[in-house]
Amino acid sequence: MRYTPVLFILLFISACTSNSDPSPSVDGTRIVPIGVTQVNPTQSDVQTVDNVPVIMPSQLAVECDNAPVIRMTVQQPGRVTDDNNDTLNLRNGPGVSFDILEALDPGDEFMVIGGPTCAGGFAWFRIRHNNNIGWVAEGDSESYYIEPYLSG
Repeated sequence: MRYTPVLFILLFISACTSNSDPSPSVDGTRIVPIGVTQVNPTQSDVQTVDNVPVIMPSQLAVECDNAPVIRMTVQQPGRVTDDNNDTLNLRNGPGVSFDILEALDPGDEFMVIGGPTCAGGFAWFRIRHNNNIGWVAEGDSESYYIEPYLSG
């Protein structure tokens, strides 16, 4: 009888510190920036942090209406594609109505520092090019304007 409280405490501690995977359900969970459509995350998109299921931002799959499949990644370098000889406008916001800060030439390299944000049928990424920080569209339904690039 005198061991009953100890047994109860041990069982309680065991239940509270169980290492079993809670197998969180992610069906219907949507954590996305405004204007970005979240593709339903899979179990592999979820990591447990302090016993709380978390959808990792780097693993979010997003898509923007009428835009190509997103290939760019934040904190990774990119460059303007040279599919044609057109320049690409670096704008002070994610959309064609924002002012143009600079015209980027094909082959220009940059660092992706934010995004994607969907606006006007484009996926927009915030980039740093030389001393300018602004937004560029990744592409349209026919071609990509920018691409991931590892200089070397």
